[in-house]
Amino acid sequence: LEGVSYYRLKQTDFDGSFKYSEVIKMQRSTILSEGLNMLVYPNPVANGFINVSLSGLLGNEDVQVIIFDITGRQQYSGFLSADENGVIVNRIDLNNDMKKGVYILNISSRKGGFSQKLVIN
Repeated sequence: LEGVSYYRLKQTDFDGSFKYSEVIKMQRSTILSEGLNMLVYPNPVANGFINVSLSGLLGNEDVQVIIFDITGRQQYSGFLSADENGVIVNRIDLNNDMKKGVYILNISSRKGGFSQKLVIN
């Protein structure tokens, strides 16, 4: 779905008891080029990992991921590689070195770029 969706899981034990996971927010949006989609979750980040899903890329394309703090200092830099269908599904370990706060996630590909606010709790 385009836009913001909220998800949670329900775990049911054999004895019938159950509990719910925390609610996570997922935002899906289209980047600069038509057909180029990105999903980054969870946001806010609570466990030191983010999941990045991209589709509509060129086959086997390398995509640059950079995270800046609010003052513009680079806090993370890396590359993700698309498969032959132009799809990336990857988990990024932020190494828990990034302090709580607001960051800017930039993703650059040959078809366009995308920036998103990223909150680390």
